[in-house]
Amino acid sequence: MKKLLILLFSLFLLGSPSVFAENYICSQDLERFGRKGEIETLIFERDGNSFLLYATSPKKQIAIYKISYESKSNLILTTISDRSPSLSVTFIDKDAKEFGMTYLEMDEYKNDIPNTPYSYGKCVLVD
Repeated sequence: MKKLLILLFSLFLLGSPSVFAENYICSQDLERFGRKGEIETLIFERDGNSFLLYATSPKKQIAIYKISYESKSNLILTTISDRSPSLSVTFIDKDAKEFGMTYLEMDEYKNDIPNTPYSYGKCVLVD
């Protein structure tokens, strides 16, 4: 019984890194989208094996992103929307505190939309 308690206590202390709160507040200048002077801020909030994406004004949940890849330095988050349908991919560089995001949908391929800009910005890690 004593060994079991020690084992459980050790597991509790070591835990899994994904148990702890990990939130990224990321902002980008919207000039590349033709909206000079505007800033967009997004909040990525860890929820187990996924991240909830929130817009900030007003704070409202936009999507749930699955963690497709995670390392000490990088995250790749994906979500599929059946609205268009579309695929959204977000890269977060944990070391550089940067993010990049893109959306892919059939209309872009069908209509050969040239030079579609990608989202890019800086993040702050909030625990």
